[in-house]
Amino acid sequence: MYTSDKSLGLVYAASTKESPYSNFGDALSPIILHLLTKKEIKHLDFNSKCERMAGVGTILHNFSNSKVHVWGTGLDVTRNIKKPGKKYYDPQDLDVEYIVHAVRGKITEAVLSNFGVPVKGVYGDPAIILRKLLKSFVGNKKNGKIGVICHLSELEKYSPESTTKKDLKRYFSNSGNVEIINPLTNPTPLSVLNKVKEIAGYSYILSASLHGLIIAEIFNTPCSLLSGKVSAHGRYSIFDYNESLDHRFKDFYSGVGESTMLAYRAPYQEQISYNEVKAFLDASWNPIKGLDNISDNLVSALPIECPGYEDNVSFSGELNNIKV
Repeated sequence: MYTSDKSLGLVYAASTKESPYSNFGDALSPIILHLLTKKEIKHLDFNSKCERMAGVGTILHNFSNSKVHVWGTGLDVTRNIKKPGKKYYDPQDLDVEYIVHAVRGKITEAVLSNFGVPVKGVYGDPAIILRKLLKSFVGNKKNGKIGVICHLSELEKYSPESTTKKDLKRYFSNSGNVEIINPLTNPTPLSVLNKVKEIAGYSYILSASLHGLIIAEIFNTPCSLLSGKVSAHGRYSIFDYNESLDHRFKDFYSGVGESTMLAYRAPYQEQISYNEVKAFLDASWNPIKGLDNISDNLVSALPIECPGYEDNVSFSGELNNIKV
């Protein structure tokens, strides 16, 4: 059992002086854990020499030193922070002890297991738990529009107000029913929660952001990966290595018991058609089954008591103290 006093030491990517805004997906981890545990969240570095937790994010490859409690986390198999000459992740290089309670998906599990790291067979991105934590806050209202969530690298500048780069025509539609969603927020927990609500309020979602897609899935919004690399719109096997499907998305879907995923082909120089996207998602998207059970299993696997596993109608002032 992971123990802490009044605070919980957690590692995640937060805003900095150099990057003063929050990527909403990275910021979900401390918010979820605060709501669940009612503890103060202490932001720690990846190389901290103390016992700590990892939650939401593709971050396991970034750790070094001491013990890390892994809860629904993913990794990048191509990254080795200690030996850049190595073109693959190797936990034996990191001088870190992973204590795995849950992982994001079966791809992450397979990598850790192959290196001898004990795993538990519990899967799921912790963002899935927002389905219960934010049920009343998000509500059921949809706006009839398609939200297109860009990647951070596609923004004109690093700002929540920024639009996408002008040469990326796929983000500029002639339809007023297609809108760009910027994944950046102001660095406050409520801004992050409002971004979740914004995404969940669309009737359809195309996303280059992993957590943008996860939010759409858990709040029953027809959605698909937005990709300029796949050969055509369609449903693909997550084990299809002939198509360029982002490994993070494949890991997520493997963790919720899916063997396939949708991908919408959107080359950068072609505008997105509202009617085409709507027809594709209406015909192809199906809700993920068993999300409530996955959420329950994740909470049961968390090595801390969770008095806050409930729908939140409002939020305490303590939430505002979280660094995001």
